[in-house]
This record gives sequence, C-alpha cells and structure tokens, in this order.
Amino acid sequence: EARPEPAEAEYLLSTLEQALPAIRRARVIRAMAGVRPLIHQPGDDPRRLTRKHQVVDHAEDGAPGFLSVVGGKMVLYRLMAEEAVDRVGHLLGRPAPCRTAEEPLPGGEALADPARLAEEYGLPLQAAVRLVSRHGARAGEVLGEVRQAPERRTYLCLCEPVTEAEVRHAVRHEWARTLDDLRRRTRLGTGPCQGFGCTARAVAALVEERGPDLLPTSEQVRAFLQERWKGRQPVLRGLQLAQEELTRALYLGVEGLGKRGVSWEPPACLRTPLPPRRQAEGRRVVVVGGGLAGVAAALAARSLGAEVVLVRQAFGATALSSGALDWPADLPPDAVARDALAMLLAALERAGLPYRGGWGAPLEAATSLGRLKTAAFLPASAALPERGARLLVVGVRGLGEFHAPFVAQALAGEFQAEPLEVALPGTRQADNLTPFDVARLLERPEVEREVGEAVGRAVRAGGFQSVLWPGVLGVERTAGIRAAWQAAWGVPVWEALGGSPSVHGWRLQQALERALRAAGVEVVPGRALGVHAEGREVRAVRVAWREQKADLPASAAIWATGRFVGGGLADDRGLREPVLDLPLEGLGEGAHPWTLTRAAFGEVQPLFGVRVRTDALGRPADARGEPLYRNLWAAGALVLGRDYADGTGLGSLCVASGARAGWWAARGGEE
Repeated sequence: EARPEPAEAEYLLSTLEQALPAIRRARVIRAMAGVRPLIHQPGDDPRRLTRKHQVVDHAEDGAPGFLSVVGGKMVLYRLMAEEAVDRVGHLLGRPAPCRTAEEPLPGGEALADPARLAEEYGLPLQAAVRLVSRHGARAGEVLGEVRQAPERRTYLCLCEPVTEAEVRHAVRHEWARTLDDLRRRTRLGTGPCQGFGCTARAVAALVEERGPDLLPTSEQVRAFLQERWKGRQPVLRGLQLAQEELTRALYLGVEGLGKRGVSWEPPACLRTPLPPRRQAEGRRVVVVGGGLAGVAAALAARSLGAEVVLVRQAFGATALSSGALDWPADLPPDAVARDALAMLLAALERAGLPYRGGWGAPLEAATSLGRLKTAAFLPASAALPERGARLLVVGVRGLGEFHAPFVAQALAGEFQAEPLEVALPGTRQADNLTPFDVARLLERPEVEREVGEAVGRAVRAGGFQSVLWPGVLGVERTAGIRAAWQAAWGVPVWEALGGSPSVHGWRLQQALERALRAAGVEVVPGRALGVHAEGREVRAVRVAWREQKADLPASAAIWATGRFVGGGLADDRGLREPVLDLPLEGLGEGAHPWTLTRAAFGEVQPLFGVRVRTDALGRPADARGEPLYRNLWAAGALVLGRDYADGTGLGSLCVASGARAGWWAARGGEE
C-alpha cells in the first residue's frame, strides 16, 4: 500500500516555500501517494525515466493475448485507452479505429445550465455548478427525486457540497457500497473537515439504501475515518491540529469508536491532596481561559473569597463539545475531584442548566450515530431512561445531521424504537437546517405548539413511553419546552448528543458565563500576551483588551487555555505553548506533530499526550521539577495529556484540574 510519508510532505513544502513563502501558513488538509508504473530503462536515476505511456504486447514473452498499458499520466487516459483498443482490435482482426476521441463521456452530450438547474430544483447556485461540473447533462437525473422529496437537497457534506440526492444516486446507480466508495464517487469528506461533519450524515443514507447487507455501521465509520487519517497524518500541522482534536473528540470521545482499555498516566497534580482550604480575602487571581477548566478555577478561587478576573479571547472547545462530563474508569475520583464536580454542577443548576448522574451510577445518552454514550454526568435533557422502553425517535426535515429512521434502527437492539419525521412550520421548503436553526425555531411559541400537537398525536397513537429528539430543544428555553411537552404527552422527552458545533455545548458555555456573573467574577474579553514578573513571582498578566494593552495585577495566575482548539498549544515549526513558552513533556525525539502519531486512527496518539510539565501542585515546572513561577498554575487540557481513544472525554477532568488550581492559587500554594 502506498502511503504518503511526513518527510515527503516536508520536502514538498520546503520546495514550494521557495516560490510561495507563505505556504506554511496555509491549511494543508491532506496528502496523497500512489504508484506509477513507469517504463523500465537502463540507469539508476528514476528522475530520468520517461513519463510517456506504452502499450506492451506480451506475445513475445510467451503470453499471447495479454497486453499491458504502462507509464503515462491520468490526464491522457482516453488517449491510452484509444491506443489499447486499437491494438486489441488489430489482434482480433477487427481494425475499425476506436471512437473515443469523438464520443462524449456520459453526461457530456450537452452543457447543462447551472442557473436553470438551481432555480428548477431550489438549490444554491454553488451546489448546481458543482453538480454540472461532475455530472454534466445528467445533473438533472441525479436530482430527479428532489421534486417529490425536497429534503433530498440537504447537504450531507458541507465542504464540497454534496447533497443527499447525489449520495443516494451514487448508491443506486454507481455501485457505491461503502463510505469510501461515496468519497470516490462524490468527493464526500474530501474538503477541509476531512469527514468530520459528514460521516454520520452519509452513513444514515447509505444504510437506508443498502439495507441489511451493509457492514455494521461502526465498522463503516471506522474504515472511513481510517482512510481519511492516512492522508491527514503526514500533514498534521497548524490549524489542522484543531480540526483533528474536534474529530477525535466526536468520533472517539462521544461515539466511542476508538480502542478500549488504553493506559494513561495522569499528571501528579491530579493526585496531590489539598490542605484544608482557608479564606483568601485580599488575594487577586487572574485566570486565562474561559472553558470548563478556567471557569472551575475561577469559581474555586472565588469560593475562598479571592477577587477573580477571567480573561478569555473567545469560546473554545467547551462551546463546541457534546456537553457530557466523562470521568475515566481507570482513575478513581478523590475528594478534591468530587468537591470540584459538586461545586460546578451546583453552579450550573443555579444557572438554569441541571445535570444528572453520579460517580457510581453513570448514565447513557443517544448519539447521532444511534450509539449509546456513557458518562458520569449528563445534561438532564440527555439522560435516557432504562433500556427496553418504547421510544419514539423524532427527526426534523432538513436537519441532515440527525436521521430518525437510521437512529431508530441503530437503537432497536436496546429500545423498541420507531422513527417520526416532522416539518417545522415555516420550513416546509427549507433544507440544510443547522441544529441552532431548529433550536431557535422551536423557541417560537407557535412552532412549539404546532410541533407539540403533531408529535403528541403520534405518541398517543403508538403508545410510546419516551420521546427522543436531536439536541435542538431550544437554546435558552430547553427546560420550558421539555416541561410543556412532557406535561402534554405524559411521557419523558430526551435529547441526543450531537456533533460540533453542538447546542448542548453552547448551552453549557452560556450557563458557565451566568455562573461567573453570579459568583462575582470579572470577565475580560481579551487576549493574554504574557506576564510581568519579579524574580519567580508573577505580578501581573498582560492582555490586549479593547484595542489597548493593559497589565492586570495578580497575586496568582492560572493558565487554562486548552489544547489545539483553545490555542493553548500551537504548531510553529514544532509544538509549543505560544504565550509563555511553558515547558512541554511528551514530545519524544521531536517536536513536529507528525512524529507523534501512529498509523491507526483509533489508537492513542502520542500527539494528544503532549502537555505542559508541572510540579505536584500544578505549576509549570522546569526539567528538575522546580516551578517557573511560585504563583503560576496551569490547568485543564493543557496539563492532562489525555487522548479520546478510550471513548472518554475530558470534561470532568478539566473541572477537577481547574478547581484544584483555583483553590491552590487562592491560598497561595504552599504558604
């Protein structure tokens, strides 16, 4: 098997850099490699081999009737075919010349008008232009069923874009049997996200079309993700590292498609007992980072009476997450972790986002692939009832990422599940709805009422005991919508966990913001530039804020900037912490991302084990274990060094890590 090697990608980048100096700042999404059957010539220098093609008759080798086409380039495939067919015709005594030079390819008989196609089928012009470029005059055939089923205009792949109609056409008429077949037929998953956003969407259509002879869904998805990983791995750098983190968080952390039973060595700071906590009036703690770890740190420090300022440039991985708070099975929670989660969950409850769960009784939630995700703590709207219930799975027409028939079929082994698709008022001709589109529509009273009546009739007619929706039951009014429908239908209503961006994740981030305000934490929407220190004491955190720079005085500082998505780690000709250049561990023999990867996507990738080195209290430390600053802590994904391969997310770990740092910082470390 031909595989692109990182050294080859580096060679190409270095060569291109001479003509395009900014090439390394571009987002290289994929590398490809292949084998070219060049014609053998005497000599050792492969660069001098001819690239011309040749039709070889092996009769002189004792194999009459056996021809080979060697050499050449793909762009000349029709010329090669013509010469080969002419040679075959000569051998068969039928010397009529091949007509390939005069015959149009299927669909090339005429040039379809993309504008007319877009108007006729209600497509965006971009999608129509793409269809015409790939299918020519047959583009209308590909879209044929859209007139009867307008929802088939929905994009299954947003990057290209590939419509559901095109995917189904490929399965029915172009022999596509796997997700990888669909990639080759339609370019599904070949854009910037490299399959992140379209895999769940496409596999649902594939299962519906192919039926029971299809490979198990999990194997289909694993194979597709592995094929995509082969091309991403050698060019894994820059912005693509953040995309990779999101992909692993979704398909391994949420969908659980990775390798179970992996080992992980937690940082020592997660195991160090805390001394008795005491009040910290008069101390000022500056926290950098607004995700779960940063908020937990701020709330913990504030709970001891410290003045707290939280600096965040933008929302990071938390806002994009599924909302589930996992805890790894191989790490028994200590008293600090239990206190940290209790503190955060209580704050979320007061902020209007209740969670359910417990350390000894993990809950289950459904996913968009119809799998069951186990987590220690889940949003109250996502925690499913006991298995075996009669479950109505509701999908929304035009919402491509949640296909109710597919999810119901996938859950049928655990629930008596049946699907129902509803059209939201005002969206009967709409397609390509996002979860946020649907969530905001359902917050309109008239939409909530009409949809509630339609689903309620189905619940009563089918005798269902529970109803499962995608994660779209409002952005701000989730509790009210659920309560109204549960009262009207007499059965519990649940939401599945979704992909990214996720409504669950956005609700969590907004609830964290409300919790900060309620606790009296000052939030500064700025970018940390560094620290001002005297010796080994941080005196202030420098920030760019409202088009000006300022120093925020600090008795202690906490760095909780996340990993690649949050910007806590960056690739600048090697991995580094980009603001303070904090020391990293787990780099192995090199700092380049591709040196820290393995061939199998579902394996633990050492790249995601890279973390800031800390002492036992969680302070960034040098190679001898001495803290760089006595009053600077690091927390969250920045120090955890844990991959998602075992199916566990980082949420609860980030909370525990952040709260520890907050309590330590508020009391002044070992003081």
